[in-house]
Amino acid sequence: MMLPLKLNFLITHPHLTFIVLLLSTLTLFLFQFFAAKSRRRVFLVDFACYKPPESQKCSRESVVNRARQHGYSEENLNFMAKVMQRVGVGDSSYVAQSIMCVPPNVTTEAAREESESVIFGAVDTLLAKTKVDCSEIGILIVNCCVFSVFPSLSSVIVNRYKLREDISSYNITGMGCSAGLRVIGLAKQLLEVHPNTFALVVSTENVTSSAYTGTERSKMLANCLFRIGGSAILLSNKPSHRESSKYELLHAVHTQTASSDVSYRSIFRDEDAEGYTGGKPVLDALQKNLGFTDAHMEASTMTLHRFGNTSSSSVWYELAYVEAKDRVKKGGRIWHIAFGSGFKCSTVIWRALMDVRADEKNPWMSDIDDYPVELDNDGSFPFYFQPAKQQ
Repeated sequence: MMLPLKLNFLITHPHLTFIVLLLSTLTLFLFQFFAAKSRRRVFLVDFACYKPPESQKCSRESVVNRARQHGYSEENLNFMAKVMQRVGVGDSSYVAQSIMCVPPNVTTEAAREESESVIFGAVDTLLAKTKVDCSEIGILIVNCCVFSVFPSLSSVIVNRYKLREDISSYNITGMGCSAGLRVIGLAKQLLEVHPNTFALVVSTENVTSSAYTGTERSKMLANCLFRIGGSAILLSNKPSHRESSKYELLHAVHTQTASSDVSYRSIFRDEDAEGYTGGKPVLDALQKNLGFTDAHMEASTMTLHRFGNTSSSSVWYELAYVEAKDRVKKGGRIWHIAFGSGFKCSTVIWRALMDVRADEKNPWMSDIDDYPVELDNDGSFPFYFQPAKQQ
């Protein structure tokens, strides 16, 4: 009885039907509006970058000399020297302890030791800076592209720091150099639905497991460019942490295309260096295509020179450089952008919540006054081939 009466009422009263539809639409709009307004804001409390001991510092000359000890031919040694002359890595970057051995120790055990030393070093520094209680960390995200083991690196962190049993834990692999920002986007999404908690994000790479001891030139490039490094970032959605946090996360956008070789288009190639590589040529192409100034590129090029390419953690050494130079002022915005294989591009925008002053745990503080350096005049490094023995 009620259904026919209701239908008849709606049909014979068109104005009232319009009003009901309008009210329904308005209700939906208001719901979405207030839901967006109530979305939890995400703050970057602080971050830390791992700085290896001085015993692991390795100059370009040392890299070539070690390759000579491994039996590389004069032709391949010459190739490595030319690559390192052009990619923008200086003489103060660090390699894993396992690579310092002759021959290098590239076992899984050695790779795990490297990852643990980097991760624990970064996380210990971060916890010391923030004084956060590990029981308050509700989300853990770890990314390492080439080193995927059991138990996972995220499990290692949970056990090491006695994180809570109900923690939301993620272990990301295979995402390339852009993963350091991609996981920030993941953390943002998780913090928007998990109230009143911290998210610990760890970005690193493993040099031991990616080291190449053969003679195929395209694979030798990684030995010339990538170095040891890692970062730990603490995010929070607690409103009370706004005043003590460095930055607020405004945007996180990620793009992926189907092409597998786009990331190696804007780089160098010549008749003496077969194949492609990254490093400074990629940064130069990016600067040209996006119209950036030398000042815009300074943090990236100087990080590459000082620490080498540390893959997904590079963007955090760059932010540490800007902080060490006292260039972060309250209200200023910072654009993080990273490219990775796949081809992937991740971009994150932060707003500074304070004038940031670098502390003694900043990895740049011991030599920040020596930078920037002029890369075009960095000079060739001393490199001499051993003469072939006469038969």
